[in-house]
Amino acid sequence: MLPNRWFAGISIGSRAFSVVELLVIVVMIGVIAGLILPSLAKARQKVEAQESLEYGRSIGAAFQRYTKDNDGRLVPVRQKEVGWAELLVADTQKHGAIKDGIGYNKYLSDVKQIDSIQNPSMTVAFGDTGVVQNPTEKNPNLWREILPQRRSRSLVFDTPLDKEWNEGKRRMINRHRGRATAIFADGAAVLVPVRYVGFEYESGDSRSLWDNK
Repeated sequence: MLPNRWFAGISIGSRAFSVVELLVIVVMIGVIAGLILPSLAKARQKVEAQESLEYGRSIGAAFQRYTKDNDGRLVPVRQKEVGWAELLVADTQKHGAIKDGIGYNKYLSDVKQIDSIQNPSMTVAFGDTGVVQNPTEKNPNLWREILPQRRSRSLVFDTPLDKEWNEGKRRMINRHRGRATAIFADGAAVLVPVRYVGFEYESGDSRSLWDNK
C-alpha cells in the first residue's frame, strides 16, 4: 500500500480552486461585465438611432412620392378606413411598410396641399410619437411616454392648435437617447430633441416647426 503522504502530495499538486479563489474570479467577471455591458448597450442605442434616421428618410421619400403622384395633395390621416401609413406606402413589397411608433403631424394633414407649406425644409411632417404621461409639462423634452405592449401604426401627434392640446396625450417624444426622429416636409430627416420642433411656441413663430408658416 502506498503511504498516505504520497496521496497528500498528489492532492496538493492537483488541488481544486478554493472558495476564496472562486469568489475572486466571480468578482472579476462581475467587474468586467459591469464595464462591458453599458458600452454594448450604448452601442446598440446608437445603431437603433441610426436605423431610425435611415427609416425616417425612407418615409420622407415616400411622402414626396405621394405628393407628386397626387397633384401636390398631402396624404390624409385617414381615407375610407385606411390610415395614412397604408396610403403613404401602397406598394409594401417595393417600398416597405410603415413601422410602428411614427406619427403624422395632425395639423399639417389639414393643410391639404404641399404648396400651402411655406418652408417645407423647416416643417416637421412626421416624427417619433407616443402617448405621454404628462401632457401638461411645458418642456417637450420632459414628456414621458407610456410604453404600450405594441405601438400602433397610422399614429398622429397633436399640436398647440388642437382644441384639447393641454389634455391631449399624443405627442412627439424623445425615443433615442434624448432625441427624436423628425421627418420634414421636403423629405429630409434628422435626430433632434423634441424641443427643437417648438411646440411651446404659437403658430407663425419662426421657432414653430410644427406649422406650415
